[in-house]
Amino acid sequence: MAQRAAVLGVGQTRFKKQPEVAVEALAHEAVRAAAADAGIALDDIDAAFVGSVTMHGGVGQRCLKEIGLTRIPIVNVENACSSGSTAVREAYAWVAAGLADVAVAVGVDSLSTAMPSGVQLDLDDPNGMGMGLVLPGTYALEATHYMHEYGATAEHLAAIAVKNRGNAAMNPLAHFQKPVTLDEVLASKMICEPLTMFECCSNTDGAAAAIIATPEAARRLGHPGGVWIVASAMGSGTFNDHPAQLDRATPRVAAKAYEAAGIGPDDVDLVELHDSFAIAEWVYIEELGLAEEGKAWAQAAEGAFEIGGRVAVSPGGGLIGRGHPMGPTGVAQLCEATWQLRGTAGARQVPDAKVAVTHTMGGNQFEMEANACIVNVLAR
Repeated sequence: MAQRAAVLGVGQTRFKKQPEVAVEALAHEAVRAAAADAGIALDDIDAAFVGSVTMHGGVGQRCLKEIGLTRIPIVNVENACSSGSTAVREAYAWVAAGLADVAVAVGVDSLSTAMPSGVQLDLDDPNGMGMGLVLPGTYALEATHYMHEYGATAEHLAAIAVKNRGNAAMNPLAHFQKPVTLDEVLASKMICEPLTMFECCSNTDGAAAAIIATPEAARRLGHPGGVWIVASAMGSGTFNDHPAQLDRATPRVAAKAYEAAGIGPDDVDLVELHDSFAIAEWVYIEELGLAEEGKAWAQAAEGAFEIGGRVAVSPGGGLIGRGHPMGPTGVAQLCEATWQLRGTAGARQVPDAKVAVTHTMGGNQFEMEANACIVNVLAR
């Protein structure tokens, strides 16, 4: 899918624990902010896609009816942590196919309401229930293996959290607003060795929205130029009962996205990736082709992935700094990419950003690496 679609406007609520705020109110704030950013009326929107992990039962209709978004097609999307990214991709696909002129992609979740005690175990998952191999354990094993194979240390791993919390402190919509030091990361509570609490993403609440349009509708609505989605690729994990031989989804999907966009990894100025745990940043940097296998940690130590480095990784704070409300995450990544490409990201602005990539991984399906991997390419 290589057609261009314009990002007319984006909006995001502050990500934080806010159980007193209804999901409808969160969605309203994000959609209204996106429409105001686009300079359009809500009546200009002719399709809506709403991604959520925890708010089932017609969440889109529930959240949009009170602001007048009715009668149009409203599609509800659940795809684990890629729910918001899937909503974006569906909005893009409808626009590219001519099924809608102007579509809104929304992500919304309130994890402190729906999951006050954390993510629940799947009773049918033998890894989680039988062996206790929940996500922190899975990523901890990956971190241990990576550090053993390539020589990275606990201090190198902790530096990821320092970078992303520091970026988040420059993002007024991020969950965490205070930078942390290397010593603070290393001294934070051990969750699953070697991952400490500050090296794990935080459950949070919030919403994000993006308004996507055809080039013709963009011109009609006063947006002849700006930020464009130039490619979107999606895939799921391969069924395989031998994890060591898993066909990794990210390299496969990223290659499709780069080919459709007519670019390569060297053309990317910034990436918002799925750093649900610190080790994921190194793994996905390499799988997105931004570093050779086993080299991301050393390049990170040289500043390659800082704002102003070779390619800025998670300038908005990532999942570790911005927070991970699941449903809104992929849409929030698109918001950050849009602000960066416009040059309006303030203190965290990536210099002369022209090409951005967003990347999400959803799910932990038994014997599959992922429910969904989505890579979007944006350009100005």
